[in-house]
Amino acid sequence: MRVAGRRGFEPAIPAPMQHSPPFDDGMESVWRWVCPREIQLDVHARNKREVLAAVASLCAQSLGLPPAPILRALWRREQAGSTGLDHGVALPHARITGIEHPLTMFVRTTKPIEFRSPDGEPVSQLFVILVPEQRPSDEHLVLLARIAEMLTNRDLRSRVATASSAAVVHSIFAQWVVRHRRSE
Repeated sequence: MRVAGRRGFEPAIPAPMQHSPPFDDGMESVWRWVCPREIQLDVHARNKREVLAAVASLCAQSLGLPPAPILRALWRREQAGSTGLDHGVALPHARITGIEHPLTMFVRTTKPIEFRSPDGEPVSQLFVILVPEQRPSDEHLVLLARIAEMLTNRDLRSRVATASSAAVVHSIFAQWVVRHRRSE
């Protein structure tokens, strides 16, 4: 996880998750990606295109790729249908050429943005998923489902909306993952 531009911060996820197999070695490994690997708070954007451009730039830095193809993939997916969920949350996702493993990122904007969500509410919390273009679709769908389920939790959304730092946000997500992974 990257905290406020610092690299090398290792997430506080129990050892079995940290050493889980790569994304394509089984559905159990999907849990490894549910807790966001990157977190960015207080992102300034006036509209959907700007926030996706900011997300693409942040992802590009993390992946060592140019931001333009990431933005194109996210925007193309958004044009196919809004990734806005309900309650001020969006789940932008895309398949990306040139990556081997998923990248999950949580972004919180300074002001809510119109996202054409089903409930009509603007979005200030985005959970972004980038997956390798050549991986099986079922893994991608399981990952989307796990994260969408997580984001339906009112308490979790409220806590990340008011969290004071990226480390606190990460801890909130990690606690949810540990609780729900054990319950299966």
